[in-house]
Amino acid sequence: LRAVRFAKPALAVAALGLLASNVPLARADALPASPSPSPLTGGPSPSTSTSTSTSTSIGPRYRHIPPPPSFLANHAIYTNNVGPGKIERYKIYRSPVEMTNDSPQSSSNEELKSKDKSKELCVASLRFGTTMNGHKGVVHGGITSLIFDDMFGVGYFIASRGLLGYTARLTINYRSPLPESSEAVMRVKLVGVERRKVFLKGTLESPDGKTVYSEAEALYVIDKSMKRLKLGEEMGDAFD
Repeated sequence: LRAVRFAKPALAVAALGLLASNVPLARADALPASPSPSPLTGGPSPSTSTSTSTSTSIGPRYRHIPPPPSFLANHAIYTNNVGPGKIERYKIYRSPVEMTNDSPQSSSNEELKSKDKSKELCVASLRFGTTMNGHKGVVHGGITSLIFDDMFGVGYFIASRGLLGYTARLTINYRSPLPESSEAVMRVKLVGVERRKVFLKGTLESPDGKTVYSEAEALYVIDKSMKRLKLGEEMGDAFD
């Protein structure tokens, strides 16, 4: 088992940019079957992966969150690591978690504590190519770590309803080798809240859920300013 820890807090730019931008959420009736979609837009992809579709793992009530255009220019994942042979699909979905009907601007830290912690916050549908490897035929653990960090940022932002926050710790346990040219699903859940600390957990698993490739835990710290980023009217339904 290996653990990856980041002692120095890093701004949760993944979540803050992804959900704070005025990008509408699209309803996902099901994940695409063959031919496979492109990693970002859902168009045809040159991928030669023969893995099965993950449509049985993510239901119709999940809402697709497309990456904001700014992420395509200088983002650690979208700019350099998404494409044929690399991360061939990375699509994030908002889980149908029971949320309060209050507006994001009126929620509080106490409200965050009362949320149903048994349901996941967000899910990613993933497909890996053949050039993201460490050992031959196995996806590099650093790629897994990068995606976990990005997804935890999205989960934190959803759970806190837009509060500015920082990654304080990320721990990963690698359970099974993740084969190249395979599909996977990453799930992020809220564990609990203690004052300004938000605890999250996640799994990277096969589409059928039978194989767990890795498990992770993260600690986010809410900024002392309790600053809430403006989500924009188009993003309001993310918190219905």
